[in-house]
Amino acid sequence: MFHTAFNIILAIMWTPLLSILLQLLHKIFPPKKSNLHLAIESVNTSLPEEVLSAVKKDVAMLLEKVELYNRHVLYLDHIAHYPQKTHDDYITIKEIEEKLLKYIVTAHTQSFSEEQ
Repeated sequence: MFHTAFNIILAIMWTPLLSILLQLLHKIFPPKKSNLHLAIESVNTSLPEEVLSAVKKDVAMLLEKVELYNRHVLYLDHIAHYPQKTHDDYITIKEIEEKLLKYIVTAHTQSFSEEQ
């Protein structure tokens, strides 16, 4: 019972400090600039049609990269296997996935008017 109460109290104490800790971590480890050239990075967010079109385009690109990665890893394309390229492809896929999810979450929290 003591351990449970201790963990709950610590969680309550640390919750307000999480945003400060996150800011500190961003100063220590700044986010990398990527050169993925995603459509969502240059879209006008006030027009839902453009947003939807950009997300569809980037999701299609992500699916294509995942398919190529899987074919390469499973030796389905009869191309020589290079572990470093495979790892780099995986990192690229994860970066695209991260950017898409961040964008979708932030776009989902925005409210649009009836006209939009």
